[in-house]
Amino acid sequence: MTSLILAASTQRSIGWVLATIVVVGFAVYLLFSFRIGKQELGSEIDTAANRVPHYDDDELETRRLDSHLGWSLVTLAAVSMILPLYWLMEPARQENAAETWVSRFESRGGQEFEAACSSCHGPGGVGGVAAFTLVDSDGGFVAQVDWKAPALTTVLSRYDESEVEFILNYGRPGTPMPAWGLPGGGPLTEQQIHQLVVYLRSIQLDQDEATAEIASGIETGVRNIVMMDDAAIADDNIDAAVAAWLEDAVDPSSDNYLAYGELLFNNPAAQGANSCARCHTPGFSYGAIDADSTDGLLAEWPG
Repeated sequence: MTSLILAASTQRSIGWVLATIVVVGFAVYLLFSFRIGKQELGSEIDTAANRVPHYDDDELETRRLDSHLGWSLVTLAAVSMILPLYWLMEPARQENAAETWVSRFESRGGQEFEAACSSCHGPGGVGGVAAFTLVDSDGGFVAQVDWKAPALTTVLSRYDESEVEFILNYGRPGTPMPAWGLPGGGPLTEQQIHQLVVYLRSIQLDQDEATAEIASGIETGVRNIVMMDDAAIADDNIDAAVAAWLEDAVDPSSDNYLAYGELLFNNPAAQGANSCARCHTPGFSYGAIDADSTDGLLAEWPG
């Protein structure tokens, strides 16, 4: 990365030097032309260019010709040096331009995310809550709920970029996710949608970070189980009890094996972004996950 930046900086410096030489030379030419044009050498007959005798062949084909050929050689030599230099620098320039393009799109996408997405998905896409009104098939009011908007820091681990663009364009009917792209009736252009995807790409967790996030959700669930089983357990002993529970739960013959599977299915980390229940449990996104919370609600809102 440093070598690319250095190469691009060197190329830019050479370009500025050449541009300065050209500008200064042109300014000097204009200055001398202006001064010569102001000189009063006599009548029009004496000063008009088409009335002044030109150089004779002896001078024109010797000193003048040699001078022009010499300057042509200098120009050719300069071009011969500049073109290979440009050719050598071009790959670095293109790579630097590509990285600059990505960083520019990330910046613009981040601004669009903060304006359009962060109110639901949280700053930096870490997850949040969106107010949502549940309605029946006729559009009648059912309930006002707080919908858990999932974290987007692992979204590209589950969907490819074309699927994310489709969701951004057309939204998800029946959820707080509206259509943001012009094809779905939203306000954002195709380029703005692409900038959002580039920004999302920049905030994705790596494999270790995603694994740690999932593990934190499971540990939270295990901690609740341990404290429910032993309400008198000391705070200093909770971590050890959680570790022991997890070590036992991975054994298929363990009594905690099914409970461990349920924790994986309902993992609450990142607002349930990495859980199965988010897609496969009706009402999970707004907390309607048991008989008490779904009684009288899912009959009106089966999804």
